[in-house]
Amino acid sequence: MEEFILHNLENVTLKEYPNYYLLEPKARLDLSFSENFFIETINFITSNPKNIILNMKEVPYISSSGIKAILKLKQYLDVRGYKISLYHLLPEVQKIIHISELSNLLPIFDTLEQSIEYLKK
Repeated sequence: MEEFILHNLENVTLKEYPNYYLLEPKARLDLSFSENFFIETINFITSNPKNIILNMKEVPYISSSGIKAILKLKQYLDVRGYKISLYHLLPEVQKIIHISELSNLLPIFDTLEQSIEYLKK
């Protein structure tokens, strides 16, 4: 496993595994952060795309711009034949995702193991 800090984002850790990247944002996914999160993630994975798992345990809040960034990331991966999954959502984030009816679009799990199993399908 290699661990990286995304170029301009000190509050996101990216760990590379053979079949996926594990991204761990450590900030609110809101207007002030989400666009940079998306751009830096895409810039990093462009040369070596693979599945992405988002560990959301340190994301206390997500706004519509954060949701948009994740959906754009999903679309980028879908076109290239890769998947994205999220796990360990805090109650407030889980509530926002549920109210936005995004649980049908985004695979959300409780554990990393469940996310990894989803990627194998």
